[in-house]
Amino acid sequence: MEDKAVQIAVVDDESSFANKVKNDIEKFFQEQQKTVKVKCFFDASLFIDLQKQNGYDLYLLDVEMPEINGIMLAEKIRSLNYNVRIVFLTAHENYARYGYKVKAYDYLLKDSYQEELF
Repeated sequence: MEDKAVQIAVVDDESSFANKVKNDIEKFFQEQQKTVKVKCFFDASLFIDLQKQNGYDLYLLDVEMPEINGIMLAEKIRSLNYNVRIVFLTAHENYARYGYKVKAYDYLLKDSYQEELF
């Protein structure tokens, strides 16, 4: 019997960074011999995808994005699923206190996320 794949959404307007995170996650899960599905979103199109499926197990959100900031995005995600894990992955530590408002699981800085995420 195959394990259910962990589904992770990476939301960051910097596509190169989002794809790097995706590759790091896939490599980590492969080493653990676990199944993972990672999808990158570079804008608020995440909501169109959420309407098509039941959502993700984990959301990695950038805070500063042009269309919708990560805090507002987290509020919308939280309204759909109170128990899902949300982690802010950002270069701006001054927003950390807002993570408490949306009950974020963690708040990681982009330049050191690998040590803490894995």
